[in-house]
Formats: sequence, structure tokens, C-alpha cells
Amino acid sequence: MFYHDDLKFLYHLLDRYFIWITKKDDLEKVRKIGEEILKDHTDCEELMSVFENIYPISEIVSMTALRTTVKS
Repeated sequence: MFYHDDLKFLYHLLDRYFIWITKKDDLEKVRKIGEEILKDHTDCEELMSVFENIYPISEIVSMTALRTTVKS
């Protein structure tokens, strides 16, 4: 979640201060940075979704392994 919150903060800064950028080269650089932040945010959301689905499975596997160890 820390990484996710950082991305939201960076995107907010970019959005807020974009109006102060006047040079064409700087605008292009900021646009690219914004695209990268958006991609990172999307990747973060996808990873969080995967984690939410895998975590319950890992709990089941751990419990099964524990039961097998106790029976042996």
C-alpha cells in the first residue's frame, strides 16, 4: 500500500503543478513522467489484485502442510 499511496501523491503533484510548466521540452518530459506514473499505478493495482487472490490459497496450502506434518 505504501507504493500505491506514493504513486497517488506523485500523480497529484504532477496534476497540480502542470499549469506552471511552460517550455515545450519540459511539457513533453512531464507528459512522459505522467504516463510512467499511470503505468506504475496500473501495475500496482494488478499486483494487489493478484496478491488478494493468492493469499487465501497460500493460507490453505500452509494449513494443509501443517496438518500433514502433524499426522506424520
